Amino acid sequence: MDTKDGAPRRGRQPTLALYRQARSGDPRAVDELYSRYLPRLVRWAEARVGPRARELVDTDAVVRKALLDTLEHSSGREPERGDGFLGEARQAIDESLASELRARARGDANGVADHPDRYERAFRELSLSDQSVIAARLEEGASYEEIAEEAGLASAEQARKRVSEAILRLAERMRTGR
Repeated sequence: MDTKDGAPRRGRQPTLALYRQARSGDPRAVDELYSRYLPRLVRWAEARVGPRARELVDTDAVVRKALLDTLEHSSGREPERGDGFLGEARQAIDESLASELRARARGDANGVADHPDRYERAFRELSLSDQSVIAARLEEGASYEEIAEEAGLASAEQARKRVSEAILRLAERMRTGR
């Protein structure tokens, strides 16, 4: 969390710095990223698949593997902010969950719906930055202070505005279907 002046809490490294250290092989940085974001990303993944599909897939294992894959095999471009890492992690989780659910659905007579609704389609059309702040706030329950830290914003108020703007873009895409 940030202090009132927007600086990272004393002793807590910014996400981007941890990401860079983890990518260079620092196991303490990997552990810190896991402890900081694993619970939130598991909640996010569980919300994505819904209660019925949760019976079919171990979301905790999928998230752990996707986080590790993100650190080992990033897109090749360095994120500019900590939320870029989280955006890549969420994409890897989405892809892993979809793959797991498709595999499970093939063996399930009832099948698991693998058709994204308007929210999912609109969400995926947003920029990674918009996806990141929406997911952090609405699906993971992150505070505006946490979002500000991850996104490299100076204050919780800036994060609140950023989230609001992203939600408006999402709503517009849902309304228009584009």
